[in-house]
Amino acid sequence: MIKIPGRELKISDIPTVITEAHYEVFPFWQKSKIKGASLVHIDSHCDTADFVRPYSFERIRNLPLDYYKKLKIDNFICPAVHYGIINELFWVSPIKNEIELHKKDYINYYGDKTFNGKENIKDFKTEEKIIPFPNYYPSKKYIHWIGGIGGEKRTLSNGLPILQEEIYFDSRPIILDIDLDAFACNVINTKATVQSSYFLELCWMEFPGSWEQRVYDTEENILKKMPKPRIISITRSQKPVQYVPKDKVDSVEKRVIFGLEKIFNF
Repeated sequence: MIKIPGRELKISDIPTVITEAHYEVFPFWQKSKIKGASLVHIDSHCDTADFVRPYSFERIRNLPLDYYKKLKIDNFICPAVHYGIINELFWVSPIKNEIELHKKDYINYYGDKTFNGKENIKDFKTEEKIIPFPNYYPSKKYIHWIGGIGGEKRTLSNGLPILQEEIYFDSRPIILDIDLDAFACNVINTKATVQSSYFLELCWMEFPGSWEQRVYDTEENILKKMPKPRIISITRSQKPVQYVPKDKVDSVEKRVIFGLEKIFNF
């Protein structure tokens, strides 16, 4: 029997997993048997890269639980769409909003809905295709976004920016997926990073600002206004890159769980 990664628990009767790497949530989603879900993805990163190796050349009904080993921290959403686990995505990034939008209530939407007459994202679909590359990618069959951005590594565009008050949920089950780096995140310190003749030495620093305030704002603007999710996945982002500062990850996890317990205790 395949043992899935992470620590399983219940938050207000909601099945929950806590993992160290984000792609490790995938087998927990599989095990839940959820199909066609709305994914509420709270994360500093969109994680919508593609070029994912399929399990086989054809879609199958039952992926093995160890399929997650083919995935990476930035591309696990694409196969979740491909294999029918989710079919719409709400991406919430408190830090991205601070940097780019200076607002706390913007969300990027991918899916089949239209908001206030704005055009929806019609390319939130995948296909399996043999894609030749001259460089390090072998010419094999990959799962990729239809209409995604070209290049050696493809990431779906930023989606349709909408305000929190525009969001509406339908009868689809909800997966609430939280990466703790949405609140406390290490970023590259460009001033301290050193370029030599042979390599780039990356120096990391914590993104400034209050992680406690970001948690509070997300609770007020998003979590308290959404229906109760079917399952919850939480990622500590300690590997393969330590995005959440090691000295803060336990405190952020404890605070997030405390808030979820209060919000969904009904």
